[in-house]
Amino acid sequence: LIRCLNRLETPTSGQIIVDGIDMCAPDVNLPMMRRKMGMVFQNYALFNHKLVIENLMMAPMDLLGMSKQEAYDQVLDLLKMVGLRDKALSWPHELSGGQRQRVAIARALITKPSLVFADEPTGALDSASSAEVLGFLKASVRELGQTIIMVTHDPVAASYADRAIVFSDGHIIADVSDPQPAQMSDLLMKERERSTKTAGRSAVQTMPANQNPPIAQQPRNNPAGIGDQPAQGTLMQAPKPPQQRR
Repeated sequence: LIRCLNRLETPTSGQIIVDGIDMCAPDVNLPMMRRKMGMVFQNYALFNHKLVIENLMMAPMDLLGMSKQEAYDQVLDLLKMVGLRDKALSWPHELSGGQRQRVAIARALITKPSLVFADEPTGALDSASSAEVLGFLKASVRELGQTIIMVTHDPVAASYADRAIVFSDGHIIADVSDPQPAQMSDLLMKERERSTKTAGRSAVQTMPANQNPPIAQQPRNNPAGIGDQPAQGTLMQAPKPPQQRR
């Protein structure tokens, strides 16, 4: 979803309108449009062979045409804001997961985009680091006037948003303002149960009439079958409505 929204991939159908411009139009200037956007990846996507400050200086120099000194000064200010001023000359592998993700967020904000996409930004983090990153994303909406569209399977992460749109099997099943963790968790659990029942009925209906359902063989060291069924995820977009920006 995120990769289609920022046109890293081409959607199969529909339109993506940003500032009145169709991102799917054949004549759209994608490089120019991407200057209005920032991107935060689940796996940080930092250059491990470059220092933290070098990772952040690339965008303002390449996209905004800043001089090296201008980019250097702006990066230091942003690193101070995310609490990593003392890590400017560190290598990415020397940082914790939460610190690396804060660097990735700083990189997404360095060009001052009006729209930031966050693709499972807490997916690789522990609970403490997740809270740290989500708190900073929330602050960037409130203090920097950013609009953030976040995709997540985590009900706690979704609760940081001003609005959560819940998807299942390509369809919108809920649109929640001011989501709460328990509310999101309950909604996802009910949808998972519904999807499981629907999948079970479909499997029985497609089975030949003279064939008995197969009996699942449980491993001896796992008689209850714990962990046999993969969890079904649900996507949530959590944009900050523009009219609520401060």
